[in-house]
Amino acid sequence: MCCDFLTKFNRNVKTAAKTYYYIDKNVQLYSFKNGRFKKSSKTKNSVAVSGTLTTNKNKRVAGQSKNIGGANYVLINEGDHKGKYVKVGKGVRRTPERKARIKTAVDYAASMNGGRYVWGGTKYKATDCCGLTMQAYRKAGVNMYNSVYSQAKMGKAVSLKNIEAGDLIICNNYGHVAMYIGGGKIVHAMSTYYGIRIQPLANIKYCGKINTIRRIL
Repeated sequence: MCCDFLTKFNRNVKTAAKTYYYIDKNVQLYSFKNGRFKKSSKTKNSVAVSGTLTTNKNKRVAGQSKNIGGANYVLINEGDHKGKYVKVGKGVRRTPERKARIKTAVDYAASMNGGRYVWGGTKYKATDCCGLTMQAYRKAGVNMYNSVYSQAKMGKAVSLKNIEAGDLIICNNYGHVAMYIGGGKIVHAMSTYYGIRIQPLANIKYCGKINTIRRIL
């Protein structure tokens, strides 16, 4: 939990070489130049990324047991802000790796809302249904083929009753895939007419019978 992470900073703890963090929108980013941290831009959206704790002298604190009370910054290791730093504190909190990777996939998929449906496409906001889910999970470090049938074999099967954000809904006789993004909503590349849309989960019934729901992570 957030409060546990912050209050334990003055104790001797074992820090992982690769730890994941949620970083909120509008959090100040820093660069490290000439031995000093300097303000740069701010995060435009919330992100979930791997990061490395560093001291205010930019000395890495990772994979060893020591007092980390002086580890006041996190070096971002991936994504749009790779190589930048954020201060430990409000808007920066540790998270399990699985949750961070799922958030990365879900956020990327949802960001394609309003894009074009392109049969066989695998580009951002210009893709077909399985191309969308493939791109989203590749952002989270999971390799997939651009094939609904192939994606239907990945992960494990779950029920609609137990669906969670990031789960893939395979339907229409293995001809269509949508991603559940939480909050009772899905995102999918529908057709050349409708394009890529976020819709209520209930609308999946218009895509034909559900064949399987797959939990990838």
